[in-house]
Amino acid sequence: MILKNTIFYVLILALIQFCHILDFVIIMPLGPILIKSLNINAKDFSVLVSSYSFTAAPAALVVGVFIDRFDRKQFSLFMLLGFVITTFLCGYVDSYYSLLIMRVLSGAFGGILSVSILAMLSDLVPEEDRGKATSTVIAAFSIASIAGIPLGLLIAKAYSYKFTFYFIALIALLACFAVFYILPGLPPKNTLLDDGRIKRYLKLMNHKKYWPAFLLPSFASFASYLIIPFLSTFLFLNLGFNESDLSLIFFIAGMGTMISLKAVGYLSDRYGARNIYYIVALISFIPLLLFTHTKSRVLLEVIGLSAAFQMFVAGRFIPCISIITKVPLESERGAFMSIMHALRSFFSGLAALSAGWIVSTDIDGKLINFEQTAYFSIAVTVFSFIIIYFVQKNLEENQ
Repeated sequence: MILKNTIFYVLILALIQFCHILDFVIIMPLGPILIKSLNINAKDFSVLVSSYSFTAAPAALVVGVFIDRFDRKQFSLFMLLGFVITTFLCGYVDSYYSLLIMRVLSGAFGGILSVSILAMLSDLVPEEDRGKATSTVIAAFSIASIAGIPLGLLIAKAYSYKFTFYFIALIALLACFAVFYILPGLPPKNTLLDDGRIKRYLKLMNHKKYWPAFLLPSFASFASYLIIPFLSTFLFLNLGFNESDLSLIFFIAGMGTMISLKAVGYLSDRYGARNIYYIVALISFIPLLLFTHTKSRVLLEVIGLSAAFQMFVAGRFIPCISIITKVPLESERGAFMSIMHALRSFFSGLAALSAGWIVSTDIDGKLINFEQTAYFSIAVTVFSFIIIYFVQKNLEENQ
């Protein structure tokens, strides 16, 4: 059972996660508005989408060199303030290239925050409760779908896409106050400042038994982001749903995902993360195939397919993250999480670009070959079964 004071800490971390996740994902449903407002083409937009992930990757790697030297609360507060400023400027600027620069910067701060969140989660929550706590933090993705994305779309439609970024910056600013006043100080785990620190960091990256844990969430992200960037476009162009329909679809799917994440977290703690990962991943293949192949224009049917798809695809991350937090030593946890997040962000961006090579449009502007991304996604997920086997094997050998 998670202690009462720890619950508040987890909720604050979830709020930070919500802000940077919403900042990342909102760019995709805003696609039609941005393309029209900035007078850009689909290729330009794809660069805008992938820039966030590609920037988050090296930022997370760089911060891994020194994250264990600082108080995690103070470090996270500084990064969160940077995120607030750059996200606000995403709405303030008027040109495509200015927005691209701001997305690069906000991606860097967002990537660093992801590392810090997971590191603090491991410090603040006992190992036996980490699955439930992780599910709460990752549930921020669902909340972003339930409230953030629909509200962001409504704000953009009623006023401008600029106000959507202002909204995210405001919520992040509130998170700054929560971090400052509520979270406890978390002293540095490794205060050594000698020249050998980078060498020890590189040694950590070369630790062969750590690489399965590094690659597991990377492959899970790759499999997911082969599909996710084209969700709204598929629903809008191929199935003919409007903005109001999309808001409802995201709302219902997010509600279902939030419930499923808590259930998966509980099951992971009780029956083992690896076993639950296998089960959830295998079940996810069914709605994945059905959704990418559907031609239905019945709103209720598509809501059901979309909800099932997002519930099980998001559910794969709970046992995935839960098991890898057990891998590093406490003094190496911050650096370990930075490497993991860097690879995960890089693979997410790579998946979006890969999907761009697979998916194209016909003369009517509809997506073609979207179903091919599902086959690719399944193949990557099956390969991850091998990776999680070696993660568990390495853990058992170190006990």
